[in-house]
Amino acid sequence: MIKAGTNETVVDLDGDLNVYGKYSTRSNIAWAPDSKRFAFNFSQPAAHAFYETLAFYELHGDKWEMLESLAKANPISKAISKAISGGLAAERTKKHIKAKATAPTEIVAKVHEWTDPDTVIVYAYEEDGEETGKTIRVDFLFTLKFDEAGKLKIVKTQQLSKEESQKYQQDSQN
Repeated sequence: MIKAGTNETVVDLDGDLNVYGKYSTRSNIAWAPDSKRFAFNFSQPAAHAFYETLAFYELHGDKWEMLESLAKANPISKAISKAISGGLAAERTKKHIKAKATAPTEIVAKVHEWTDPDTVIVYAYEEDGEETGKTIRVDFLFTLKFDEAGKLKIVKTQQLSKEESQKYQQDSQN
């Protein structure tokens, strides 16, 4: 990101997250209402596709600092992964599918909306392709809140029904 009216780089997304070239066009920024934080939704190449994830930045004085990236292992990304893995296991049980996915899968996470300067709703899902040709998908909303030190915590987790997930799928494609 460039400082308005200058050529000065204020956030080096490529350096922080390896977002470059053609991949950067698949990315967007969601600003917090007070413009002191933003979430950067970005695509990253994976083994056979792309996966969407995000990073959070906060303005400290006149410098932007990365707070968290869900592309990197941290307590929030681990908690999201655990919730989604549990949801996938429950769906496999409901559908009487014993085998787990044979192909590696990636969690897709995108900011849905900021509800206030400290609270953001993240839409996340994972599809689990099976040897049997059946695909299982679980969709979640996570409400994340920043504390005074800029640390995130999950304050609400909601697994979405198939109908609810369709709304968020459409919204995330826009």
